[in-house]
Amino acid sequence: MVRMREVKISIDTASWQRDYGYHDLFEVVSAADILQNLTLTRDVFVDLWRLQLRPGRTLSNLIGPLGIEDATLVEDLGNHQLAVVRAPFHGFLKHWYFSLGVHYSHPLILRPNRVILTIFGPPTIVSACLSYLDDRALRYRILASGPHQFGAQDLLRVLTPRQREVLGAAVQMGWFEHPRKVTARALGKSLGISHQAVIESLHRGQRRVWHHLIPPDEGEAPTIR
Repeated sequence: MVRMREVKISIDTASWQRDYGYHDLFEVVSAADILQNLTLTRDVFVDLWRLQLRPGRTLSNLIGPLGIEDATLVEDLGNHQLAVVRAPFHGFLKHWYFSLGVHYSHPLILRPNRVILTIFGPPTIVSACLSYLDDRALRYRILASGPHQFGAQDLLRVLTPRQREVLGAAVQMGWFEHPRKVTARALGKSLGISHQAVIESLHRGQRRVWHHLIPPDEGEAPTIR
């Protein structure tokens, strides 16, 4: 069995030779965390983001910086917002994933002066990622390092069997694509349930995932069905 190594690193964004509009992002937000990947290809990613918008800014202002093409509000939590963000996949993160074969553990923490992320894979691949930074004089600090433990962030366990079934079909049939490739009625027909049941299962399943990723700040956790 191949031993997997995990490394948490902080990368200094001031050392980047090209930022793809990264710093423009922080004219709109003060902080952004990528909580979960929903779709990933060589050309584009669709992720769940937690955002702290600057005063007077809205999600529509996100279109443009970092090449962001779409930002859809999922839930407004007062001091921050959850949004599904679609943007081109580029830079060293794309190279690491598709060329070197490393994997990412969420969240990815985006701040004006640094990106904090955790990568994991075989030791040789993780070392190749760090060498990539060294070769390009990209400044970074290793915050933690050790063996990778699988299953620590298995979000599917928070869903009911029906929610897993509906969510799996929705992903496979293109519900989360932009533009959407399947309707709720078509999804329901493939599963033998009504379109209302599809929408309800997706809504409740998504809320379970959001509350798992972002537990309440204080008090007892609400009951999520």
